[in-house]
Amino acid sequence: MSQEKRKQYFVETDVQGGIVLRVVFYWLAVVVLIASIACLVALAQGGDVGGDVLMSRLLLSFGPSLIAALVVLPGLVFDAIRYSHRSVGPIVRIQKEVAKLANGHTPKQVQFRKGDHWQELAVEFNKLADEVTRLRAAAANAAAGTPEQLSR
Repeated sequence: MSQEKRKQYFVETDVQGGIVLRVVFYWLAVVVLIASIACLVALAQGGDVGGDVLMSRLLLSFGPSLIAALVVLPGLVFDAIRYSHRSVGPIVRIQKEVAKLANGHTPKQVQFRKGDHWQELAVEFNKLADEVTRLRAAAANAAAGTPEQLSR
């Protein structure tokens, strides 16, 4: 397993961007819900007070929650990107090496970082890449007139 630091967290715009949009959407939905409840409570307690008093009550009851929610949002987005990278990053690495293999090049051995998802995929890919490389070498030797068995 590789221990090197990540150079980039946002590696797959479609997947990670979709996750970030969902986090922001749900965050916004919760903020709107809390604001609606705060408005209803302020109206229920309002009685015969004017709009200025009602707005002051609303800001006093909902303002700190809104500030806290605004402070938490960047952390939520960053954590969603970091966590999603544990799944998306390994797939991007495998995809690059599969493209090399498909184009006739010898891919690098794939090692994922500790904590990344899909660890077994790296092991199986490495076995497949080794086998394809071995078979290509045997086929090249056979074509060159040096008989080598295709089986181990």
